[in-house]
Amino acid sequence: MEPLALKNIPDGYKYYRSAFASHRDYRLSRSNQVSSIPVKNGFFWWKFPIIHGVFALYYFLKCPNSPPKKQLQEKEGGHGIIFWAPWWETPHDMNGWIRLPKWLSRGFHHASRSSFSVLEWPEYYQSWAPSARNHRRKILQYREQKTIEIRSCSAKEWLETYKKTRLPHDNKSYFIRRLEFLEEHFSKNLRIYMAYKDTVPLAGWVFLDEWETSVYLFAFQDEIGKPYHLGLGIIDYWFLDSYQKWFKYLDFDHMWNIWDPKSYKGYTKFKSELANYELLFEDIWVQWF
Repeated sequence: MEPLALKNIPDGYKYYRSAFASHRDYRLSRSNQVSSIPVKNGFFWWKFPIIHGVFALYYFLKCPNSPPKKQLQEKEGGHGIIFWAPWWETPHDMNGWIRLPKWLSRGFHHASRSSFSVLEWPEYYQSWAPSARNHRRKILQYREQKTIEIRSCSAKEWLETYKKTRLPHDNKSYFIRRLEFLEEHFSKNLRIYMAYKDTVPLAGWVFLDEWETSVYLFAFQDEIGKPYHLGLGIIDYWFLDSYQKWFKYLDFDHMWNIWDPKSYKGYTKFKSELANYELLFEDIWVQWF
């Protein structure tokens, strides 16, 4: 994995939290206080009212378009604070803006550090780290021997298994609620895979597709499945399936940054062995009106 300057982000690659309609609609379904306003190229931004008609917060995170301060003043009314993390490089003229310190911006928004891959050839795994390629060979052997099976599954089956699995975090109810919403409203955008050992489901991952981008959302793995590298097996399945379906960009989403728990470092190392590029969104600009 190598760092990529923001100015070199491909035009077709979209970040799901600022450009996927499925994520936008989920957020809107969870609160009648939050609103979304579309901007160019499929991106959108968020408004969080603090005092209705008087004061609000506006978030343009990972958005290529400069926030329309004049439009906000005229259309939204009242006063507010704008937070902007540019998707491509920052314009030269930033008069009236204040840049947050990097130590603060790193923990200010989700995925201030993220990673993605570009699918351009069927031998995608050749760009993986040597250890990941070795594990992939073992997984293919397990699959040929019918010890391991990886396939698509329904949201219902995934959720039933997920609810029974003991996990070391407290996000379980959030993931369940979110997948239920996506299954009801955006089922065509979902790809859900499960890994089985001797017909017993031990790991499952959920991916969301829009534009030319497919993003990893969330996953689980039973402790029993860890020696078989089931997570890597599902990622390999995702890569191949995405290539065959003509998705060009695979988004691994959030990578560990200084405000994250140390326990996330291992997962970030796993992603870094597979992704092509690392992105850093450490410039957050603030303006008030």
